[in-house]
Amino acid sequence: KSRQHLLLVGGVSLLIGIIIVVAVVFLMKKFAPSVKKR
Repeated sequence: KSRQHLLLVGGVSLLIGIIIVVAVVFLMKKFAPSVKKR
């Protein structure tokens, strides 16, 4: 029971982490295109 719950929590936290990374990359590409020059 608790193992399944732990797996669910881990999967959700991993999904949230991926969403945050994607959002940050998207915002960086959208608002800071000059960052590539560095």
